[in-house]
Amino acid sequence: MKDQKKTQKDNQKSYRYDKIFGLLTLISLLVLVLMVYLDYGSNISSYANDELKNVTFSSGDVASDEVATGTEITKEVTVVVDPQLGGSSNGGTSLDGTLLKNQNLEMAQLVKEKLEAKGVTVVLTRDSDKTVSDSDRVATANESDAAVVVSLGRNVYNGKASGVESWIYSGEPIEAIELSNSILEEIANEGFTSRGIKAGTEKSSESDYAINSQVKSTSCIILLGFLDSEKDNEMFTTKEDATAQAIADGIASYLISQGY
Repeated sequence: MKDQKKTQKDNQKSYRYDKIFGLLTLISLLVLVLMVYLDYGSNISSYANDELKNVTFSSGDVASDEVATGTEITKEVTVVVDPQLGGSSNGGTSLDGTLLKNQNLEMAQLVKEKLEAKGVTVVLTRDSDKTVSDSDRVATANESDAAVVVSLGRNVYNGKASGVESWIYSGEPIEAIELSNSILEEIANEGFTSRGIKAGTEKSSESDYAINSQVKSTSCIILLGFLDSEKDNEMFTTKEDATAQAIADGIASYLISQGY
């Protein structure tokens, strides 16, 4: 009888040991699975981070490294260059007596030449000394289905101011800011001062120039220095070709960043 009770106790102990061993085995398996899962998740996270390093964003769109760092335009694209004034509107004269309307046209024609050398189709809002209304300029821009519209003019100020500036739509669209920065940086590389980007008009930051508010494309107005600044006038004398090249390079850089 005693032997029978002893056997029962031994069986109960063995059963408890089996349960403990089984529980420990289950815990060990769970720990092993957790370790494998964490290691796999870490690898996935690392891979994702590496992938994100190769993604660049431009104006809310994802672009590849090839687009962001390209040096040539590879797609068909049209740019409108708008020489301000013309005809009965001459805009005054620079220090050397050159009419502002003629300077604007000459610069626009040079920029057109530089852009066409890069494979860009260029449309001018005027190609001669003629009067063109704001509505006609806007119509030309919209009918051309251009990616970019750049208006070229100059500042008139009776003082000591100098430098190049850009005017954009009052809503400050990021594309117009990027386009302006691209052009201003290239011109600054030629030794001219950048006065930065301004939104709206000289009279009000809440109003807009027609070329910025009514065109469908990304647009900006580049004012190439002051008529009464000797330094700024170099853009139309000794550095005219270099200035045109800088403007064209700035426009091209922006287009490339947009995938063209």
